[in-house]
Amino acid sequence: MANMKSLKIFGLTDNDIQIYRALLKLGESSTGRIIKEARIASSRTYSSLDKLEKEGFVTHILRNNVKFFRSINPDYLIEKAEEKQKEIIGLVPILKSLKTESNNDYATIYEGRNGFKQAFELIIKECSSKDIIYTIGFSDLNYASESLRRFLKSIDRKRIRKRIKMKMILNEKMKNTIGKDRQSEKYTEVKYLSKKFISPTAMNIFKDYVLIEIWRENPLVFLIKNKQVADSFRTYFELLWA
Repeated sequence: MANMKSLKIFGLTDNDIQIYRALLKLGESSTGRIIKEARIASSRTYSSLDKLEKEGFVTHILRNNVKFFRSINPDYLIEKAEEKQKEIIGLVPILKSLKTESNNDYATIYEGRNGFKQAFELIIKECSSKDIIYTIGFSDLNYASESLRRFLKSIDRKRIRKRIKMKMILNEKMKNTIGKDRQSEKYTEVKYLSKKFISPTAMNIFKDYVLIEIWRENPLVFLIKNKQVADSFRTYFELLWA
């Protein structure tokens, strides 16, 4: 059976799920049979059944003043999920209206692999086919991780779908790794500097942003949004590119 814990998206607890599962198996059942099948204390069973009924997961009928419960058709879950999705879609504009939008400069830090991913997703989100991403790559040592290489390839696939251009400067040692990956891609130009060029970090300059990345066991990304800073790094990049 599929992982029943997925039902937690509807606000169900482990006990609720166990009882709902028992009802699916038993069909129409008295409380006593449900308690025995679910192996949950009677007090918790009663409270869960009450909750499940209020949420529309079970119904009951009375026979000789005894309640018999039955689970609803599981297809109802699809309808309930669609309703929840509509609620969230309707809520998003309200939440956006509460969020203070600002074009002010700021700086922030992304930490960990999820943070690293968020930072790079920002590049794809902010840029269009009219933009150029200027990149100074990691040294070969920092790029040794195969997981990093796979991640950057996935980001570049998204970049290429949006036709976002990229200019990249790398250490000569990286011609057979990241250089090989990037040179085969559309909308991408790559140049190399001497093997003496060592970059323990990588840098991406785009629009008014600068990302400085450190790839390690717990990656770090420093994000700066400031037009003057971004312009100054672009000038530095062009000097290296020339």
